[in-house]
Formats: sequence, structure tokens, C-alpha cells
Amino acid sequence: MEGKRVLVAGGGTGIGRGIGLEFAREGAAVVFHYAHSSTGASSAVEQACPQRYSRERYCSGAVEVENYYKALPDFDPQAEDRNIPAGFVGQPRDIARVAVFLASEDAPYIVGQTLIVE
Repeated sequence: MEGKRVLVAGGGTGIGRGIGLEFAREGAAVVFHYAHSSTGASSAVEQACPQRYSRERYCSGAVEVENYYKALPDFDPQAEDRNIPAGFVGQPRDIARVAVFLASEDAPYIVGQTLIVE
């Protein structure tokens, strides 16, 4: 897996974390995504690459996904729009583009950063 780049959604806990760590053990560069808390993802990154300095993370604002409606029954995308600098609730593809960029050859000099995606 050396030279491969992997994005793991839900990589801070459970199965996602296990998958990401296994890819890292096999030599892949792994981007761990998290939805609500950076603690699990940060811990996974530390475990996956303790000797490396390339520890990118990205933090997303409100993204319209099914789990928002489950976790927050009163979630209203239109009301949330005014609280987001971009002026609208994101879609999964908006976050995916950032993850793909970080995992691409176009971002080799972006290391040790947390990108706020809103």
C-alpha cells in the first residue's frame, strides 16, 4: 500500500478507525474524517503515524446528511445557513472535495494542519 492515499469516513471510532489504522500499517497515507469530535480522529492519526509530521485534519461545519436529522431532530438547514460563513449548509461532496485534495499529489506541502471547511 506504500504510495497509496486513503480517506476513511468515520475514522475516529469503531470500524472506520480500525480500517484506517490497518491501511496505515500497510504503508498507505490515511486521512481520517470525523463528524463531531476531533479526539478520536486525532488519536487515530497519532497511532497511525507517530513518526511522521504529515497530520492533516479537516473540520466541517453543518453538512446535510441523514445523521444530522437523527442526532438533531430540530435540525433546519435554512435556519443553519445564517450561522455558516459560506451562507449555506454543505453537502457531502463539499467535504469530499477537501479530503480528495488533501490526499492528492496537489497537496504535498500541506502538513500538520487543521482545515476548517465551512
